[in-house]
Amino acid sequence: MPAASRYAPRLGSDGSLENIFEEDEDGSFVVDTDGDGLCSFAFGDRKSGILCSLHSVALDRKIPYSKTKPMSCVLWPLAITEDLPLQLSIADDAFSFPCNTRRKEPGKSLDPNIAQTIQNIFGTRILAAVKKAR
Repeated sequence: MPAASRYAPRLGSDGSLENIFEEDEDGSFVVDTDGDGLCSFAFGDRKSGILCSLHSVALDRKIPYSKTKPMSCVLWPLAITEDLPLQLSIADDAFSFPCNTRRKEPGKSLDPNIAQTIQNIFGTRILAAVKKAR
């Protein structure tokens, strides 16, 4: 958090950190968002647009971003349905974020970053199944 607050000052300053969690309807805690719906870890960069302070810290420290980000963030924009059978899909709000855009034409292959995320979280067997299902 202290390193992330260098990028996103609203996380805290002068050695004090803000509580960035809010209680959800089901009693679980989620990362709070600002008035524009952006995650508390998000920050603006004139050149790159909206970035993640946790991801930026990982890049600075040359460590995998999965070591700095919550699993839900590592997985995003992928989502797993709560109903059985479980299904891997895209989060309902994925395209409301400026960092995600729909392709004009269906892709011939899975996005390499999404493929890497699937492999890192679920393993090679699941990645192969996803590629086959396309």
